[in-house]
Amino acid sequence: MIVIDSAVKVDALTTAPDTVQFRTRIRDEELQAPMLIDFAVVSALWVVTLGGGLSAARAKDAITYCADLAVHLGASWMQCEGVLSPSP
Repeated sequence: MIVIDSAVKVDALTTAPDTVQFRTRIRDEELQAPMLIDFAVVSALWVVTLGGGLSAARAKDAITYCADLAVHLGASWMQCEGVLSPSP
């Protein structure tokens, strides 16, 4: 299981430069995310589009394909115990 945030999902949806290896890595993983990730993704896409980093058409496509990146919603810190712990 990998816990992701909105930045990870935005990078995956927009095929940001230098993310090929990362997108390949998460393709076959079980992903967890906070409940509000989709709202954060839409907000981030809006900001990137307003800044000229993404066309409106590409942002619309990313939102359309948002559901294709299967993510289990509701990851909590209790479920993610050890995520921030140093390796032994």
